[in-house]
Amino acid sequence: MGGKSELLVQVHVVRPTRGEWQHVVLRRRQDDGEFPALWQVITGRPTSDESPFDAAQRELAEETQLTALEWWSLPLSASFYDVRRQALVFVAAFGAVVAPDAEPHLTEHSTYRWLRARAAAAIVAVPAHQEGVAAFDYLLTEQHRKPQLRQLYCIVG
Repeated sequence: MGGKSELLVQVHVVRPTRGEWQHVVLRRRQDDGEFPALWQVITGRPTSDESPFDAAQRELAEETQLTALEWWSLPLSASFYDVRRQALVFVAAFGAVVAPDAEPHLTEHSTYRWLRARAAAAIVAVPAHQEGVAAFDYLLTEQHRKPQLRQLYCIVG
């Protein structure tokens, strides 16, 4: 048995509301075959001809029909072993800022919530999703280093 690896993207979506950031969390459908009723952020796998960033953009559009005003590359290092796929999975994490009045139109999930960072991190079950919420919130709210953080991690915007 040879070792294989796969790439997964996760997309953390925020919107500005009354001087603070709200993070969207999505709940998978109850009849989902893999993870029924799991609260999560947007996730997906790149196709063979996609870069991780291209996959993140596609997943945002497919799962929520939202449009990002800004894209960020999150300084998050996550990996795990997926027993079902018998693969080591590496995660590329991105952040997307959407308009203050943005509302997702769901295709793969049953419901969503806009929450502050602490509440969003508490509702998602996957540790990498919790870490991604915290990392993105830090990039957006750290006033002392905001220009440097924007220069380092903001991709488009």
